[in-house]
Amino acid sequence: MRLKALRDEAAHAYFDPVFPPGEIDITVDANNHPTDPIIRLVMHELLHVAMSESIVARLDATLEEVVILSLDTYLWTYMNSSKQRLAKWEKLIERKLVILEGQKADVSLEDQVKR
Repeated sequence: MRLKALRDEAAHAYFDPVFPPGEIDITVDANNHPTDPIIRLVMHELLHVAMSESIVARLDATLEEVVILSLDTYLWTYMNSSKQRLAKWEKLIERKLVILEGQKADVSLEDQVKR
């Protein structure tokens, strides 16, 4: 996972379409989408990966996004219902960014985005 500038989307997942998908690479553009927390963007992209071999894969891109967005809304409500659950995801994402970007572990996710 990495933070970098994207032009037309808030985040994007690249993954091997063979099931189960491996080598998942998620790029997040948090600078252009301050209203969407990074956790939600990552979760949305992971839904694309998780649903890639189901019925969603057989839909056109627009309809696929509609299905993913509806799941995203439900899952985000569930995530937000527990501060403990949200904090756990935040830590996991921060750890992944630290490993892949070589950033300091003591720098919060919000501070990394501001850079």
